[in-house]
Amino acid sequence: ELSDAEAELADARQTLQDARKTIDELESPDIFALTRNTNLGYVVFESDSDIVAGVAKIFPVFFLAVAALVCITTMARMIDEERTQIGILKALGYSGGSIMGKYLGYSGTASLLGCVLGLMLGCFVFPAIIWYAYCIMYNFSPQLTLSYDLPTFAFIFISYVGLTLLVTWYCCRR
Repeated sequence: ELSDAEAELADARQTLQDARKTIDELESPDIFALTRNTNLGYVVFESDSDIVAGVAKIFPVFFLAVAALVCITTMARMIDEERTQIGILKALGYSGGSIMGKYLGYSGTASLLGCVLGLMLGCFVFPAIIWYAYCIMYNFSPQLTLSYDLPTFAFIFISYVGLTLLVTWYCCRR
């Protein structure tokens, strides 16, 4: 058994010596140190984020313009179709302000509801959907922390409702 163990030991020493010789013959590897600006995944993510940020700047303006066009078309058509009813109300003694208040109330309620729903969708639903898509593409954590800019919300809310009421007032005056 001793001779078998010595032969096995000699074979193991020969294998170890061959392995050391192979390691000594290896060339030094090329090492690349990538920073955030040179890592392809990070650069692609940053580019995608810039695209989303650009779209986020254009969407509110686009929707505000569409809302104004829809409002002016709807209110102008509604007021034109109800001219007879407006005349009857005037003959019954209703003032122009109270008649206009009806239309301002209608458009104001619709714009308030649309603004609240739009802010909820735009601040909770769309970011969650976009983040879920990024999680699939980039293997991110599914947890998302949102932050809000209340002065911007107030500006959007006031400008949207104000524009709708202004358009309605214009249609009534016309």
